[in-house]
Amino acid sequence: RHERPVFHEIRCNAPISRVQLAERTGLSAQSTGTIVRSLLDMGLVEEREMARRKGPGAPATGIQLRPDGAFALGFGLERDSLSGVLVDLAGNKHWQYRRRVEPGEPAMVTLESVVSAVRSVLGDRSFRSACDRLSGLGIAVPGPINLADGTIVGPPDFPSWEKVPIVSFLEAAVGVPVLVDNAATAAALGVEWHMPPAHDSFLYCYWGLGIGGGLVLGREAYRGSTGNAGEIGHIVVNDGGHACACGGRGCLEAEASAAALVRDARKYGDFATIGSVAAASDIPAIRRLLERAAKRVAAALVSA
Repeated sequence: RHERPVFHEIRCNAPISRVQLAERTGLSAQSTGTIVRSLLDMGLVEEREMARRKGPGAPATGIQLRPDGAFALGFGLERDSLSGVLVDLAGNKHWQYRRRVEPGEPAMVTLESVVSAVRSVLGDRSFRSACDRLSGLGIAVPGPINLADGTIVGPPDFPSWEKVPIVSFLEAAVGVPVLVDNAATAAALGVEWHMPPAHDSFLYCYWGLGIGGGLVLGREAYRGSTGNAGEIGHIVVNDGGHACACGGRGCLEAEASAAALVRDARKYGDFATIGSVAAASDIPAIRRLLERAAKRVAAALVSA
């Protein structure tokens, strides 16, 4: 509970002295010193000399993240693709992966490809130092999820993923800790990692084939009791509108997502992608579709 705010302050305001850490977190100098020593012992942070201040005395010793202090593997599942990355503690990418996911591909086929990719990294000598400090494997999946056991519940457009034991399967296969999270929440945390310190609370919106959201409060993801807080794609914006994969009608995702726009645009021509719809915005009927969708997204965001 106390290590996290200290770590966040180091991450966002480094180099920072122990005195500054105590002031910013409200912890005692003794507690701050103990936590910093623990982080140093774990190799997550390192010391560096700070700029000399006016007056007598030696320069203060600052604390900053040690980029190679920890690494993590992460994979993101989309409707048509699987992507992967190996990052260090500073967010630098050391390896990337991407493959197409065919429509209706069984969940276990996709998970086996994750296992194969992870094993290729673990077996690559050039990544040996990273693997020695590998914290775990993260999987970002479309919601809704069961936060307690890391399974997808009633996944729209992912029928084969219903309650698949992702965590237990991958942990047994690759031997590292596995965390499953809502894809929009994971994306929100990625944004937070690189935002200026002043922006510590925000609502993230993902717009694409589907629409999702992630909520960050005080630099921490807020998931709610079910792990799905921020799922703005299922705010109703058109009562009695199009049927949604969640079982409702008129949800934002069913009315204003890229997939919804392509569906509606086909009344006016042979449109296969959102790019082709956007390119036809000079057609009055298509422009009206785009403007209506934009207003509905705006209404949902303001309401949220």
